[in-house]
Amino acid sequence: MAVATKKKLFDVVLVVELQEEADGAVNPFISYRFPQLFEKDPFSASVTQFCFPDKEEFPTERMQSEVFSFVLTEADGDKRFGYCLRKLPGGSGPRYPVAYSMMSLFPCYPLYTKILERVAYHYENSSGKDLTKFLESVLANRFPKPGESFSVKAEMGGKMESWRITRPDEDGCQLEYINFESYLEHMDAMNVLTTFTSLMVERRIIFVANSLPVLSSTVQAAVAFLYPFTWQHIFIPVLPTSLLSFCCAPMPFVVGILRTSLDEVLQLPMDEVLIVDIDNNGFLSVPESNDIDLLPQNYWLPLKNVLHSTRKEIKRNKKKRKKNVDAILEASCQEYEAKQAAMKLSEIFLEFFMYLFSDWREFVDGRDFDRDQFIESRDPEIAEFMDMICGSQMFERFVQERIMDEDAVCGTFDKRVERNEPFGQFVTPAQLFGADFEQAPTSLEEVFGKGARMSMRPTGTTAKTKGMFQTLRKLGRSKEEGGVPVDETPQMSSTISAPTLISTTSCAAAQASGVTPSPPKHLAIPPPFVVPRRPLPRPP
Repeated sequence: MAVATKKKLFDVVLVVELQEEADGAVNPFISYRFPQLFEKDPFSASVTQFCFPDKEEFPTERMQSEVFSFVLTEADGDKRFGYCLRKLPGGSGPRYPVAYSMMSLFPCYPLYTKILERVAYHYENSSGKDLTKFLESVLANRFPKPGESFSVKAEMGGKMESWRITRPDEDGCQLEYINFESYLEHMDAMNVLTTFTSLMVERRIIFVANSLPVLSSTVQAAVAFLYPFTWQHIFIPVLPTSLLSFCCAPMPFVVGILRTSLDEVLQLPMDEVLIVDIDNNGFLSVPESNDIDLLPQNYWLPLKNVLHSTRKEIKRNKKKRKKNVDAILEASCQEYEAKQAAMKLSEIFLEFFMYLFSDWREFVDGRDFDRDQFIESRDPEIAEFMDMICGSQMFERFVQERIMDEDAVCGTFDKRVERNEPFGQFVTPAQLFGADFEQAPTSLEEVFGKGARMSMRPTGTTAKTKGMFQTLRKLGRSKEEGGVPVDETPQMSSTISAPTLISTTSCAAAQASGVTPSPPKHLAIPPPFVVPRRPLPRPP
């Protein structure tokens, strides 16, 4: 039985190569297409441009494999997600790379890049007939749910071979699958946050860089920070020169351009556009209002701290890897370090979104979301920011997808909301240490041990709040007692002895039994934190 159009894994697979014309011009052409008889093909002409926006840079002798994505919006508003893998074929001397591209209705970067890797392998090592058999077997499957796998069987060279392809277990932040290190190497923490807040309120944003790999990975990493939201507008990490007029679009967009196109773009009539200069860690153009000013400092400071520390780690690890003579060991180290950094970044950005949006279902009546009531329930100081976000297409899509089908979305964000464990850290350093809080310890979990947390929902008990402040008073006592005085900020190298009390999730049980959890001996400073939505009561 044919797979329904809305559920099939992909629309078309294209292999695009470059050839030199008689006049010396280098142009892309399609060397393989599946399905061959594609009924409606609005993609091929555009895809060849997206695969080689930098065709003038080739041929070349050396080139790392590159993976990037783009989004095409059709006249009826439907989106097609494009995935592209570029690599040099085997051989020596100057040669042209080959691009393997796939178009689909579904955004799932890790799944499709894995399929493209297999497409490239068969194109390079098998016949076109074998590649077609492989893709026929892939297309016979429906788009899997998170965590699901499907088997692909095909006869290759007279032998039956099989593969198992798995969709990642959760639709979480895609940083683990994207080279975000380049983004943090080139842009400092405040510039990353400025770009992030502009993305949140759906500005028109242009990224500029000299290198295509740096450009494409930076644009994808910047958008990946938006999880659990998904960018809903024009998204083209590398914009071909023939499509530079997109930079004049009146609707929100995220595009990347090579620096060779910058002069032409600056001549276009653009209004309220943020132009990010990746290579020079700055901005060539900013909107009249700086979007990060919509957020108070204690909202973005935790993000900045983690971004800054991760950026330093990336640079330090890169220097260490240069000393490795073993290429395999170096690659393994890089993969491990990148995964650890991705987890760290994903966690702090997820906590930011959990704090702002974890209780959105409390404002749903039937299939209607009470936007005004939701905004009124937030802190007044972020009302303008929340109003802009709640009016965005990505927030509306986020809400509607979950209202219409609760089982359709089950990523990290939704799982944590379901388990009612939205936050890992809750106390503002300003509440604990006064106004000078940039280097203050900021995590209840780090101070009081794993599992220490306090619910920010209004259902939190008085006992939990009182128990926490008993602990905070102990922490605020004099240095002689091992605490940190309220009027002083510890230095980065300081350590703090943890008090005996308290894991607030089990405060009542601990008080009843007389047993207190064992705390960690010392606290490294500063861990991340998330500000509470509602002001905490004064200590009794």
